[in-house]
Amino acid sequence: MKRLLSLLILCSLGLSMQTIEGASKKTTKKSSRKKSNGKKKSSKRKAKTTSTKKGKVVVVKNKAHLNDLMGQGKPVMVKYKAEWCGACTMIAKDFEKLAQEFKDMIFAEVDVDKTPKISDEHKVRAMPTIHVFKDGKKVDETIGANKDLLRNLAVKHSAGKAKKAKKTRRK
Repeated sequence: MKRLLSLLILCSLGLSMQTIEGASKKTTKKSSRKKSNGKKKSSKRKAKTTSTKKGKVVVVKNKAHLNDLMGQGKPVMVKYKAEWCGACTMIAKDFEKLAQEFKDMIFAEVDVDKTPKISDEHKVRAMPTIHVFKDGKKVDETIGANKDLLRNLAVKHSAGKAKKAKKTRRK
């Protein structure tokens, strides 16, 4: 009965028991990592960048990194996402394509589970949420995995240096 009740609650939140059980296994693995002398291994990693041939999406690791991106004088499009979010996964490729196309903008993504302070500060309540910042101030946003709205935001806030889309004719 407890498992059924838990499953109902998790389904209403968009999660599954497998997701929760998988997360607990990952936590167990992380806590058991130790060197032979009893000390924990260092978990220092370089900031991840999802690179494509011409454009890139910067993975934001902390607030200072995001502030640094906003201070570069270009519009910054930030995608707030979570690994468990299916809609975030669906729109990821479109976000990367926009990063290739709009060179005059910075494209970044924030994992709300890994950096909750950033998402709380920017009042992110649903995933994916896309914010556009200019001069450090939020000027626009959209919520959801609508690639047309995402593209419209990029067109609206870029300086117009995007590649022009090819028009196709119907016969």
